[in-house]
Amino acid sequence: MLEKLRRSLSKIVFLTSLRDFLLSLFYPLFQYRHRIPSYTVHSIVESSRDVSQNNISLSRYGDGELRWLLGVPVTHSFQKNDETLRNRLSEVFKSRDISNFAISLPELPNKGSGYKFSEQVAWRAFWVRYGMQLMPLIDPNYIYQNTFITRPYMAYKLKHQNEATEVFDNLKQSWNGKVVLIIEGKFTRFGIEDNLLSNAGDVKRIICPDVNAFEAYKSIYDAAVESFQMFDLDKLIVLIALGPTATVLCHDLAKLGVQAVDIGHADIEYSWYQSGAQKKVNVKGKYVNEAKDPFVGELDQNDERLYNRQIIKTI
Repeated sequence: MLEKLRRSLSKIVFLTSLRDFLLSLFYPLFQYRHRIPSYTVHSIVESSRDVSQNNISLSRYGDGELRWLLGVPVTHSFQKNDETLRNRLSEVFKSRDISNFAISLPELPNKGSGYKFSEQVAWRAFWVRYGMQLMPLIDPNYIYQNTFITRPYMAYKLKHQNEATEVFDNLKQSWNGKVVLIIEGKFTRFGIEDNLLSNAGDVKRIICPDVNAFEAYKSIYDAAVESFQMFDLDKLIVLIALGPTATVLCHDLAKLGVQAVDIGHADIEYSWYQSGAQKKVNVKGKYVNEAKDPFVGELDQNDERLYNRQIIKTI
């Protein structure tokens, strides 16, 4: 039964990839006919530098968040479709009045973007599908940060992967000597079993539901705000790995004057970067939804004890 399911899933992946490839062939024509939005986005290095040197807060919009903006059902997601979430994502996407807060989009998959072939195909197909619908929502006069700040390695061709070193160095510098408050799902375990957070002054965690986290949004927000009483906010950075809930929460915490970064898959990318992986593989003790085997093994005892000591609240 399990083997039959795997074969079925493999067939679905193949058909989806074939469909995306065929759609991607129309991208140059759609761009020529002005059916693809035109906008400016920083490089991943520039965005990581802004997080580090200018202490910006960041809400990232990837394919899932952009689909939610349009009300397009998002399948294979840990967050069910929710009208309130859609409205909040729309509100955040238009936000321009918060000091040191920025919105990010992925760089368009044009020549010179550095994307691997598979990544370029996926994004070209995405813009062919949704470009016309998204065009009225995207501000051509706004300079967006780069969504791939948290995916600086696996999505790029080999000759561009050296930029990942600078991106990770900048991200590390953003929390150097600071208290890092991580708001994450149950099996994310950000920064455990690697040295991504080794230069942080301290690490604390709020653990949230790993499925449909937005349903608990008020509890998550209240827990974060309550925890701020424990810290010097000038020496605090909040890293949020919680899907589209993170996109909204970073905005709301930035309004309070706290640096909050939608950190996404940066931890998994860092593990792949350190190991030199060239495909999306599992990472021991962490849930990697893009890997063939998403969850493999448990944390070592010492790492598990460290992780449990860092937890200040479980939602």
